[in-house]
Amino acid sequence: MSMPTVKTATSTDLQKVVNDPFGRYMGLGAALLKHTLQICDSPGQTAYLESSNPQNISIYERHGFEIVDEIRIDDCPVLTPMLRPAR
Repeated sequence: MSMPTVKTATSTDLQKVVNDPFGRYMGLGAALLKHTLQICDSPGQTAYLESSNPQNISIYERHGFEIVDEIRIDDCPVLTPMLRPAR
């Protein structure tokens, strides 16, 4: 199966996956992401997200996401769209 390079109508858009700073480095964000991806996988949907924090890219890649682009607008932080095919 080839990886789509853009968000599709059948992809699930992951928005606002946030971890409280006091909960960092405890695996809470990874557990939340894993649970959410299991929900996406059930009906066979691709997961889509846009990361605004470059430090999080490697976390998403460990969960199977691939970078598909970079969005740069003026002086705003770079957004990195990422897709993960259903498993």
